[in-house]
Amino acid sequence: MQGVVVATIVAKNYLSFARVLADSFRRQHPDVPFFVLLTDEVDDHFDPAAEPFQLLRLSDLKIPNLPRFRFHYSQQELTYAATPYLLSHLLDEGFSRAAFLKQESLVVGDLTPILALLKDNPIVLTPHLLEPLSGAGAIERELNILQSGVYNVGFLGVSESAAAREFLAWWGDRLYEHCRRDVPQGMHFEQRWLDLVPAFFPAARVVRDHGFNVGHWNLPERAINFRGETLLPDGAARMVDGAACRFFRFSGFDPERPQEITRYVRRLDMDDIGETAELFRRYVALLEAAGYHETKTWPYAYGFFDNGALVTDRARRLYRELGREAERFGDALAVAPPHSFYNWLNSHNDDDHSDVRRGAVARLWRAARGHKRGDGNSGSNGNNGGALGRKRNDDPTPTASVASVRQAIPGRRDSPSAGNGAASHATHVAGKELEGVAVATIVAKNYLSFARVLAQSFRRQHPGVPFFVLLTDEVDDYFDPAAEPFQLLHPRELNINELPRLRFQYYRKQFAAAMKPYLLSHLLERGFGSAIFLDPDTLILSDLTALLTEARRHSVTLTPHLLAPLKGDGRAARELNLLQVGVYNGGFVGVSATPGARQFLTWWRRRVSRHCRFDIPQGMHYDQRWLDLAAVFFDGVHILRDPGCNVAYWNLPERDVRLHEHGVTVDGQPCRFFHFSGFDPGRPRGVTRYSERLTMDELGDTAELFRRYLSLVEAAGYHETKAWPYAYDCFDNGAGVTERARRIYRDMGDAVDQFGDPLETAPPHSYARWLRRHDGLLGVSQQAVTRLFAAGRRRLGVGRRRLSAWATRAGDSRR
Repeated sequence: MQGVVVATIVAKNYLSFARVLADSFRRQHPDVPFFVLLTDEVDDHFDPAAEPFQLLRLSDLKIPNLPRFRFHYSQQELTYAATPYLLSHLLDEGFSRAAFLKQESLVVGDLTPILALLKDNPIVLTPHLLEPLSGAGAIERELNILQSGVYNVGFLGVSESAAAREFLAWWGDRLYEHCRRDVPQGMHFEQRWLDLVPAFFPAARVVRDHGFNVGHWNLPERAINFRGETLLPDGAARMVDGAACRFFRFSGFDPERPQEITRYVRRLDMDDIGETAELFRRYVALLEAAGYHETKTWPYAYGFFDNGALVTDRARRLYRELGREAERFGDALAVAPPHSFYNWLNSHNDDDHSDVRRGAVARLWRAARGHKRGDGNSGSNGNNGGALGRKRNDDPTPTASVASVRQAIPGRRDSPSAGNGAASHATHVAGKELEGVAVATIVAKNYLSFARVLAQSFRRQHPGVPFFVLLTDEVDDYFDPAAEPFQLLHPRELNINELPRLRFQYYRKQFAAAMKPYLLSHLLERGFGSAIFLDPDTLILSDLTALLTEARRHSVTLTPHLLAPLKGDGRAARELNLLQVGVYNGGFVGVSATPGARQFLTWWRRRVSRHCRFDIPQGMHYDQRWLDLAAVFFDGVHILRDPGCNVAYWNLPERDVRLHEHGVTVDGQPCRFFHFSGFDPGRPRGVTRYSERLTMDELGDTAELFRRYLSLVEAAGYHETKAWPYAYDCFDNGAGVTERARRIYRDMGDAVDQFGDPLETAPPHSYARWLRRHDGLLGVSQQAVTRLFAAGRRRLGVGRRRLSAWATRAGDSRR
């Protein structure tokens, strides 16, 4: 194939893997060049001219400040971080198409189909999984993928184009500083960044072929059968689920532990994978023939200072934390200069305060893992703060007069069409393009004022389209459903078998988030041709006909938080924040009455029924992170790229919002709906409680939009409704339900079925009675606090009493 090149990356102790990969590739494609980038030094350990590939060195690539780059990362991290620079170099060398394969891969079939895709697609990705998993451990396996990345970097292809160049420049910029395994911060080496690619680069192609990138993460679903009895070099075909197996990934396989499939997962071993075990045995033989036992001992050149002293992980971490200040040291491996990093490090050898603090806190978190980690600190987009932090501002700001967005959105009591019956009657006057459409939101009653404003703003634009509000609470005579500008639903109407469990195991925000797929399924079951969910803190600002019509055309419609790579200071931190909480915003989800949508909703329901929490290290952010998988699991998923939809604080710096006499525009186009995620009417000078990045002083015209929204929410009864109690915060005897009581209930799994409705206290076998008998299980144990105190009492500078109080607050908090 003219203009095609394939490459991999290794340090020299992995050279045997590169040799096997190169041999297997050349057997299938002898005329296609194969390169190996060595993130190391040869140091006379091998002869590059004698290898079955062409060797590249880091110095051949356009990596800014290479000495800093190679010291910044460990051997493994450097190997990953160099990937975009390698692909850019190959395009610079005149190749029109370049593909990357991870070094522990084996080509077992013709790669022409996937390489040919590069002719018409600037970026080609392969997902870890192609469809929802089932059976034991299915959800845990999907969560593992959410932690490590939807797309696998075992294969990645680019073709010469502006889109590919933009992608590689963006990826290289992010990996220059952020290529580590740090799941709580949204990183898994180079891989998690790829989750953003389909949102940022619409020209990207996702290949859903069972024969590509077969590895431990999908082996249970992809049975391999052999043809012929000879060893692998004969080129015998391999079959995966009836399709040709193109290449196999031995990710994490250790030839010295041949019974284990991978060091990353313990759920499978060779006895579990049938004929595939023979492929592993053959791979071991190939590695040994390629010099595995010799090359594995070759030292990493950048693992030592130039005087032979070992570069420790702590030294790299301190160097990394110095940021750009580290550039004053020059080459960090050089010892001789008086102002070298080596000398600075020795002079600061006793200052390991950060080591103790980080390790001690991590031990406490592990010891107290069951308590809720920051639940409730995130918004609909899921910003947990991360590098952006959180800010609360209590200074009051005078509210604006109730001027409208589009001159005035009527108050809820002034609308002549208010009430449940009015919406159903108005259905008959909707245009044909909106027939069979339903729109809905979800609130507990303390958030009712927001639902009223959303319903009124929607009905102003589309009076003939039914608008529903699912109340994840009880009315308890606090308001009259018949007088509201929407049709009220209750979870009891949704025929949810596990409803008592759901409303108890989750606190208010979690329960509302978990109800989204149930609500959308209910609307489709009622006969609507399409259904739209909107978060309650949303304001409709213009006609949504085009949006609603688009949602009818696709099984599932999602909106990304961002539509393009960010620029300027803080760009990586903001994107990492989205990788923590989800590429797609759960504040808008559209479905239509198709088999694909129903499959999606069934899958989503099963996931959020037990896994709808704020737990970023485990791959969860309420209902939202699951949507990252939906984009590759289901056919007919449409990514809506309209800058006028889901405008919110996370994309405000990139979107030019203007208020005009007749409406609001974004980048010169009508603003469809604005999402006031995290806006607190009680603190009107703050844009959102989830980030301190933005203040009202920075918003320009948009600040006026917030003031108008504040007036609308207040006119809709905010100050009254915010105090209304949550019905499921108490047992039926009036005793409060604590978060730790919910957590223990949730952690018991199916054993809670013995209790019946957990809010009922009278039955002899009620959960409340069981809880009283087992009260010692609750909270953060004193032993955990003692271990933390003993580990770092001096360097932490925190007394035992203060530390214990903090731990108790952390265990009890229901934020």
